[in-house]
Amino acid sequence: MQRNLCLALTILLFAPVPGRTQELPDAPGERAPAGAAPAVTSVFPIGENLEYSVHFGPFRVGRGVMRIAGLEAVRGQPAAHAQFEITGKALWYSVHDMLESWFDPEHFVSYRFHKDIKQSTDSRQEHYEIFPDQGTFSQDERPPEPTSPDPLDDVSFLYFVRALPLAVGDRLELNRYFKPKHNPVKVVVIGRETIEVTAGTFACFVLHPELPERGIFKKGSDAKIWISDDDRRLVVRVSTKLPFGSLHLKLTKVSGAPGGVLQAGGGQSQRP
Repeated sequence: MQRNLCLALTILLFAPVPGRTQELPDAPGERAPAGAAPAVTSVFPIGENLEYSVHFGPFRVGRGVMRIAGLEAVRGQPAAHAQFEITGKALWYSVHDMLESWFDPEHFVSYRFHKDIKQSTDSRQEHYEIFPDQGTFSQDERPPEPTSPDPLDDVSFLYFVRALPLAVGDRLELNRYFKPKHNPVKVVVIGRETIEVTAGTFACFVLHPELPERGIFKKGSDAKIWISDDDRRLVVRVSTKLPFGSLHLKLTKVSGAPGGVLQAGGGQSQRP
């Protein structure tokens, strides 16, 4: 049970379902028809730092942090460096994991993805280099494998969904996860709800994600993601049902943005 719980904590936000079907260009800002409204509307502050408490049933078992650490160069290309760190403990089992993504902030494609997993006595690292122009990705020293068009990794996928224009009833079917066998990722905007968490009270879109693979977002898990209905598009809460109970992640604190705003168009501006 402890191993399943910690695995669920690690992938809770990143896996990346009835209503109006929304047709979206594969790469926002790049493939939209001339004159069309941009597919990506939100901005994410450089230095945005979102803190979460993680609960298994009524018990608090850990904490998580999701942040945009800055803008960096990957193979000469500007990239947003996003991180998700999670720590937790259930009985004698502990977890301290870090997931990092470097992605193009203009077109939302991934260039690099790292996992650093520490779970009690288990420790492993996975490093991926992703080459959108070549249509390949490689893990560590292994030979290249085919990737999806306009690929996204576990972390950048969530920022991509945050940045999309949303409306109740929207039905999204996305084939952009960088490992093709895990596509499509399906998301339905099932409603709006105002919820209260430690960080405040937020009017939110409620999303239901569904993956073809088994896991916490599999069909029947009744997983939900609450994203704030404002220009920040904060991930306010995530909930899912597991075979051994319910798991909840709740926003406790929002801080950061010392360096301006990371825009969907790739530029940087200052907050007033």
